[in-house]
Amino acid sequence: MVGDVVSVSFVLLAFGSAVGLSVISPWSSTPVASRVIWGGVFWFFIVQLWAFAIGGYMSGRLRHRWPGATQDEVNFRDGAHGLLAWGAAIVFGIVIGAAAISTNSRTAADAAVTPVTLAVDHLFRSTQPATVTPPSPDARAEAGRVLITSRDGVLAPGDRTYLSQMVAARTGLSAIDAEARVVTVSEQLKASADYARKVGIILGFLAAASLLVAAATAWWTAVIAGSHRDQGTVWDGFASKRNLWFLEVPPTSRRSPMPPIR
Repeated sequence: MVGDVVSVSFVLLAFGSAVGLSVISPWSSTPVASRVIWGGVFWFFIVQLWAFAIGGYMSGRLRHRWPGATQDEVNFRDGAHGLLAWGAAIVFGIVIGAAAISTNSRTAADAAVTPVTLAVDHLFRSTQPATVTPPSPDARAEAGRVLITSRDGVLAPGDRTYLSQMVAARTGLSAIDAEARVVTVSEQLKASADYARKVGIILGFLAAASLLVAAATAWWTAVIAGSHRDQGTVWDGFASKRNLWFLEVPPTSRRSPMPPIR
């Protein structure tokens, strides 16, 4: 039931995105923005549970029971069908995500503002733009490569001296101020890299944990669906003939047949 999983996920993610965008500004740097981001992560976890629960239930409910099989065998087959729906939905999501990434990777790479780009911008920021020559694209690229070769945020003495000379020549700073800026920018870049690494580790563990919980949910709901299938249990709203799916004209509204004409 891959379609059920994908459809429910899309609807719930669209709803969560609308709620998140309505309560935060893209220029906000307050703690509210951080809470909304982690709230989005929590909502994504809930979306996975709901989507795989529905997909697992549908896969177990629509499976035909094997005649003569024991109850343990029936439960295992129902749960396995829920797990198959979970795996198929993940593979489908990976294929769609890979296609989207391959299509938009070049555009995203051109438009992305990386920590290295911001570090180079800060490195060559000048208070005297009219009296100094701005760095060329080649010089900016070289400075970025030198910055990322630092180990533990500390540049080699030769690299630090070279960058200091570049900064002094293109910003009008003194040699001492240029070297201090190089050291500060290098430490800030290290801090940004460490923060990104920690966030990536946390998100990776959360993603793996949510997928495992979703797999257990799909198995459990599939087994429940198999029990409902064998017992013939359905929700009263679908079982009644007086709902929107099975409309029936009330007896009082039926017209009496006309008497025959003699």
